[in-house]
Amino acid sequence: GVAGISQSADPNLLFQNLKNLAPQVSRVIVVYNQLTNNWLVELAEIAAKNADIKLEALPAKDLREAAFHYRELLSQLNGESNAIWLLSDKVATDDKVILPMVLEAAWDKHLVVFSSNPAHAKRGALFSLYPDNFALGKRLVKMSEEIDETSQKKRVEPLKDLQVAVNLRTAAHLGLNYSKRQQKEFHL
Repeated sequence: GVAGISQSADPNLLFQNLKNLAPQVSRVIVVYNQLTNNWLVELAEIAAKNADIKLEALPAKDLREAAFHYRELLSQLNGESNAIWLLSDKVATDDKVILPMVLEAAWDKHLVVFSSNPAHAKRGALFSLYPDNFALGKRLVKMSEEIDETSQKKRVEPLKDLQVAVNLRTAAHLGLNYSKRQQKEFHL
């Protein structure tokens, strides 16, 4: 019964940036909490098909199950064609347990990791999308005007007003080089 914009990045934009920054990736794995992020994974499945990416989504009901999924994944994954998507999810992406484990294994195995938390890019993820607060405010005003002017159904949509943070050290480690034009598009 409410309308708004989620703080979760639009999967279409995540996968567009992934294809731009790591074009070799053809498979994305995400561990998620079904109670809070099922709706986002459903959108991601559509976005992945549109981006010609195979999405493997693994539900986890608690931190223990998430850690189990990640340990299994990280023992099996290798190569440049795989990526791990870290959601903003306290169950599936704990910063004290999961994040260090994933980033260390990703560095060792040359795996791409991306996120919606700019602190993750600072710590070693290849890139992160985060809110452009000014553009988000403008979008919220527009959304409220649309709802007032029409009998449009109230909805919650993923965040589309985003900026990108890229870890150039991680990119170099993965053998990825970006043109000066590409680098000008990076906000952090």
